Amino acid sequence: MREVERKLRVGTAEQAHIVDFCMREGFTALGETSQTDLYFTPSNRNIYEEDMALRLRTDRIFGGKEESTITFKGKGRDDSFHDRTEIETGVEDGNAFAGILRSLAFQEVLTVRKKRRSYTKGPATVSLDEVEGLGFFVEVEYVAEDTEAGKEQAVSVINGLIEKMDMESAVNEPKNYLQLLAAKKIAEGRE
Repeated sequence: MREVERKLRVGTAEQAHIVDFCMREGFTALGETSQTDLYFTPSNRNIYEEDMALRLRTDRIFGGKEESTITFKGKGRDDSFHDRTEIETGVEDGNAFAGILRSLAFQEVLTVRKKRRSYTKGPATVSLDEVEGLGFFVEVEYVAEDTEAGKEQAVSVINGLIEKMDMESAVNEPKNYLQLLAAKKIAEGRE
């Protein structure tokens, strides 16, 4: 599986516009979740310096249900899009799995917390995120075959959707939430 996505920083005005766009274009609302992402790295190396990630995500679906997944994100392939191979599987108990990682000397690097509303249509997903400490974003994602042709198709679909959304004040954000929060923590440490 190859996940290709673009992230844009948005204001409150764009959020309602994006929801209207998704409904008009026939996207299906997946609902709202509260996500906690714990990022880990082996104790003998920092995989984030190698542009990889190991994420344990717990989704709290409004209504009480919890689901956890572990995801390995391979090295990024493109600076203008978030483009990488992902390997993901469900985890029955996220807290127990975090304990296993810690027992194996994996170190917790950072925690990202966000509220997410997602809309899907085929292999395309539009997600509105409110990230604790960072603000509001929209992610437009396309899951493609792990080939160059798959990436080209994904880029075309993503750019087409963003163009149709007509978000004049949205700003492209090439960094992922982990990078943004890490940079913020470093900056705050210097003040």
